[in-house]
This record gives sequence, C-alpha cells and structure tokens, in this order.
Amino acid sequence: MKNKEILKWTLTTILVLIGVYVLIRLGFWQLDRLESKRQFNQHYLQQMASPIIHLNDEINHQELVNMEYREVTVSGYYEFSNEIYLQNQAYENIPGYRVVTPLKIDNSENFVYIERGWISLEDLKDIEGINSNYTQHQNLEGIIRLPQSESDFGGKSSNATESNSQFFLYVDIDLLTTEMEYGLLPIYVQLKDENNDHKPYSKLPEIEITEGPHFGYAMQWFFFASLLGIGYPFFVRKQIWGEKNRSRE
Repeated sequence: MKNKEILKWTLTTILVLIGVYVLIRLGFWQLDRLESKRQFNQHYLQQMASPIIHLNDEINHQELVNMEYREVTVSGYYEFSNEIYLQNQAYENIPGYRVVTPLKIDNSENFVYIERGWISLEDLKDIEGINSNYTQHQNLEGIIRLPQSESDFGGKSSNATESNSQFFLYVDIDLLTTEMEYGLLPIYVQLKDENNDHKPYSKLPEIEITEGPHFGYAMQWFFFASLLGIGYPFFVRKQIWGEKNRSRE
C-alpha cells in the first residue's frame, strides 16, 4: 500500500472515530435530558400535591427556592412604584409585557414580587389606570416561581442602560434586591388563572408531564454510532480487497 493511501485511510479512520464518539455523546446527552425531565416531573407532581404554603406565616424563606410550582397564598398591598415589565411576552399571538409588581406582605417587613399577568404594548400607556383597580388590600393565590440570574445565552436581565429601568427580560431577584430598599423573598409568585375582568390577564403555564422523545432520540444516535463503527471496518476491508484484485489484473 502506498504512503498516500496509508495517509488517506489513517485520516478517514480518525474522522470515523471522531464521528462515532460524537454520536455516542449525543446519545448520552439525550439520556441526560431524559433524566432531567423525569426529575422535573417528579418534583412538579410532588409540589402540586403538597399543602398550600401561606407566605404570611413564619416560614424559612430560603426553603422556598426548593419548592417551585408549590401553591401559595399571600395577602398585602401592591407597591406600584417598583413595578417591572417583562419584555417579549405574547398572549394569543399579541405582543406585550408581563407585569411583575412587589407586594408588601401583611404584618411583615418583607416584599414578594407577583407576576400579575399580561398586558399589550398599548396597555402600558394606561398602566396607571390599570393599576388603579388593585390599590385595595389583596388576597392572592398562585404558585412559586424561581427567578433567573442570567439568561440561557448569558444576556442581562435588564437590557436598558439605566440602572433603574423597569424593563426586564426575566425576573432577576439579585438585581432587584440591589436596587430596592426593602427585603425581598428569594422567589416570586405567578398568579393563578382568573376571570380576567381586569387587566393584566393572568394565566399559569401549561405543564405536560411526559418524558418527551429523548429516549427515542438517544437510541437513534446510538444506532447511528454502531452503524458507523461496525460498518466502517467492513467498508475498509471491501475497499482494500478491491484494490488488491485490481492490482493483480
């Protein structure tokens, strides 16, 4: 076999081995996603079946970060001056904002942010009028949601240059805590679905308790890896024998 042919097959073999490795890693990645989905399902069902937490009671606030999707109740008064708006939010294919407002908890020095619901881009112009419907004492029901410290792509929670901007991409308690003068719970509350006689329109996320297609995708990647890894030696053998036969002719 000539040196050029040896180099060609060496490089091809290396590429095949890399391809097999990548396919196997993709398979295990899907299995990791499957396990994460199973853990999420178990956590979600456990929290939904657990007793309701009353945030007005004496509780360990740090334990709340392990209770996402747990049902809660809380009462108090809204503090509209520190309200924020989550951008790039759509409702029935209409662009708008999610309104997130701090609530002063009764008989407490603490506040908790409440995701009250959705408003359109035009509604923001009349936000004072909308908020006027909620100046009275509030008795709220919702679920615990966890804030974010950064987006999946590493973006900042507030995309405005002013430090006191009211426009955020997601709820960032760490940033809000540094800008507010009062104590904040380490979670926020998303309100339950309501009749929506008044804006904002509240609607909880629809959670599907399924394992998804991850196991099937993993088996596909493993199949492709075995097909490439097992089939390649037979291909090489066939090519080498073919070259030998041609050289004898």
